[in-house]
Amino acid sequence: MLKIKHTAKKGYGLFATEPIGCCDFIMSFFGKEMPYDQAPPVALQVGLKTALLPDLQCQLRFLNHSCEPNCAVGVKEKEFYIYAIRSIEEGEELTINYNTSEFNLIDCDCNFECNCGSHSCIKYIKGYSHLNIDQQKAIIHICLPYLREK
Repeated sequence: MLKIKHTAKKGYGLFATEPIGCCDFIMSFFGKEMPYDQAPPVALQVGLKTALLPDLQCQLRFLNHSCEPNCAVGVKEKEFYIYAIRSIEEGEELTINYNTSEFNLIDCDCNFECNCGSHSCIKYIKGYSHLNIDQQKAIIHICLPYLREK
């Protein structure tokens, strides 16, 4: 269902090898929980002070950012997973919006210029706390629970 391929501007990415339907489960992932301030850049922030470092075998690390993503991170009883938020075509790159999990990428010096090229690109990814209120409202439905509580 998934293939890792090189992209023009973002290094490696994760691509669909067959169509994926809206709301379809794509993968679950596991890793080591750790303090956010000690986490490497490949870790996923799952709480204000907590990060999850995915196993090295996990394809999650190849999910690139997009301001108009086709996937999101879900959580159920501390089990994390990726699901489609719209239909995805065969050959299409799978993406998530990093602002839906990361609160403040400036503090850890992990902010970056966006290369998604989408119509609604915000140009620089700094984390949820640096979005204006309209940008936050646009993505709150796919944010991790700790951000929805802010």
